[in-house]
Amino acid sequence: VITFLVRPEQAAATLATLGEIGFGTGPSTATVATVRNRRAEVLRFELDSPLREVGVARRALLYGSGDPRTRPPGGTLAVVESAGDAEIDAARRTLFTTGDARVVAVGPIESEGAMALVAQTPPVAPPPTTTDTAMVDPGVAAPTEAALPSPPGGTTSTGPAWTTPDRRMVVRDVTNTWLSVAFPVPAELARVAVLFLADRMQQELDATPPDPGLFNVSVEVVEMPEGEVLVVEAAVLPDASARFERRILDLPMRLAAERDPAFFRYHRGRFRAGRLVAEAPPEQAAERMAAELLARGRILAFDEAVWSLEASMAADAAAALGPPRILVFGPDLAGGRP
Repeated sequence: VITFLVRPEQAAATLATLGEIGFGTGPSTATVATVRNRRAEVLRFELDSPLREVGVARRALLYGSGDPRTRPPGGTLAVVESAGDAEIDAARRTLFTTGDARVVAVGPIESEGAMALVAQTPPVAPPPTTTDTAMVDPGVAAPTEAALPSPPGGTTSTGPAWTTPDRRMVVRDVTNTWLSVAFPVPAELARVAVLFLADRMQQELDATPPDPGLFNVSVEVVEMPEGEVLVVEAAVLPDASARFERRILDLPMRLAAERDPAFFRYHRGRFRAGRLVAEAPPEQAAERMAAELLARGRILAFDEAVWSLEASMAADAAAALGPPRILVFGPDLAGGRP
C-alpha cells in the first residue's frame, strides 16, 4: 500500500509522479543505487537478529514450509547486493501493474475528480483493465459494502484456511520467547464480527495492569487466498511461555461465553471509538480502504456495520474459530512439552 497525504490541488501531480515511477520509466539509476545501499545497510545490521528467523517461521506457520511467501519480503542481503538495475526494473514491471491497482481518495474530493486522477496514470503493456476508485467524505455515512471486480489477491477461498491443528517449536538460545497462534476464520463470518473479536482479544491479552511476563502482544486479521486468519503474536519471558500460550488458546471459548447485551454494548462502543480515532487521519483511512479493495474487492462500511453487530454475532464468531496453528520460538524450558 502506497499512501500520500497531500493538498487537494497537489493530488493530480502526486499521482502522476507515482504513475511514472511505478508504471512508467521507473526511478532513476541514482535513486535505485541509493535505496539499494540503504537497504543493504539495514540487512547487515539485522544479520544476527533472531527477528528475521522469527519472521520466516511465522510465515511458514501460515503458508507452509517452503512456500515462496515465507521469504523475507524485503529480500536477503545476498539478493539485494547482487541485484542489478535490469533485474530490479524487471521486478518492478512484474509487481506494479495498473490493472491490479486499487485507488482510494479520502477527503474533499468528488468521485469524478478521483476518477480523473486515476486516468492520469500512464498506461503500460499490457494495458490496464480497470482501476477502482472509492470516494469517502469524512463525517458522512459510507454506503453499504459495494461489490467491485474480483480482487487480484487476498481471500478467495470459500472454506477455512486449514482444518487440522499444528504446533511447531523452534529451539533457540535467546533471551525471550516468541509465540504465534493462528486461528482459521470461517468464510461465512461477518467481517466486522471478526475485527471486533480481534479487538477484544487484544484488550484481554494486553490488559492493565500488564502481565509481568509479557513484553508485547498484537492481534490482527490476515487475508490469505486460502482463507482469513486471526493471528496472535506475543513476545514473553521464557518461563511465562507455557502459561501465555494456554491463555491465548483458552481465550476464544471464554469470549464465546460473553453474551450479556449491556457488557457487549460497552465493548462495541469502545471498539467503534478506537477505530474512528485510529482512522481520523485521512491517510490511515485511505490505507485501510485500499487494502480492503485489493484483498476483498469491497470496502467495509464500518460505522454502519458496527451498529448492526450484536452480542450473539460476536460470541458465535469466537466459538467458530478453527483449530489453531502454534509456533513457539525460543529456549526449550519444558523439554518439548506444551
